[in-house]
Amino acid sequence: FYFNSHASLQLQQLNIIVNTEGPILQTLLSKRLLDAWNISRLGGRLQSRIEDLLSRLSLTVTEEPNGGKCYWPEGIEPAAYDNYRVFSDDLAKRNADELPVREVCNALSFILNQQISLPKEDLIREGAKEFGFSRTGNVVNEKMETAIHVLLDSGKAIHENGRIKLISL
Repeated sequence: FYFNSHASLQLQQLNIIVNTEGPILQTLLSKRLLDAWNISRLGGRLQSRIEDLLSRLSLTVTEEPNGGKCYWPEGIEPAAYDNYRVFSDDLAKRNADELPVREVCNALSFILNQQISLPKEDLIREGAKEFGFSRTGNVVNEKMETAIHVLLDSGKAIHENGRIKLISL
């Protein structure tokens, strides 16, 4: 994995992963690359290697509210992205901490567009269901709350009378 002779293949694999699964958080991107090499654990040395490889690619990168990085496929403008992906098979299902906040915001916006407004707890529960989570544990709750704060802070939604609703533009 560390040999420079493998760098070109690894760069190609990273590009394929981003263009297939993007937007994708760096943690999941690293996991997918390591899976391709039959490596099960991500250590500091491996992380440094992956970061070095990613720095060689000309990918669009955005910062997540928690400080992580999100990599975007070619041709997709993060500010204009209004989609979200829900996977049906368990192999491709992402954990809550592997969901880009932008996708969660888009899902919550879709739900609010359908429901007009919801109490925060109901919006969290509906958002969790949209991504295939049957329960809202700490990680799911935290991801949904972060997305709600992003929607509120961006002015796309307001908290009014104990309910969250989208702002009509």
